Amino acid sequence: MNSSSFSGGVAAIVDPEDVSPEDNGAVVLEGLRDAAQAGAPTLASLLAVDKNRDLAIFSDADMRAVEAALLVKGGKHFVKCLATGKDRQAKPEELVRQCWIARLLNHYGYPKERLGIEFPITLGR
Repeated sequence: MNSSSFSGGVAAIVDPEDVSPEDNGAVVLEGLRDAAQAGAPTLASLLAVDKNRDLAIFSDADMRAVEAALLVKGGKHFVKCLATGKDRQAKPEELVRQCWIARLLNHYGYPKERLGIEFPITLGR
């Protein structure tokens, strides 16, 4: 499984074996397919997304930014936080958070300094 780009700019997580470039105008990103075959982590492989779910709100650029930040250390998958530069364990929640960070940085133009990750807040007194 890996990320594909569909006509209209909608990004989704799909199994490359189920999609050919002729199907619905889909264009499989060959670099990501090659990376997956070489054993490099991808969003799809780490999220174990079923075919009823996708990340359509995120652009291909957002997802590529997160996939470029994926790394393996000591047999565990990590993602380098796009806001802080810290290595965080690549759990599904963290991967989605990084997609949102990429969207805030790339689409909305937020500066990294304005983003707080796991920022504590006080409710009440």
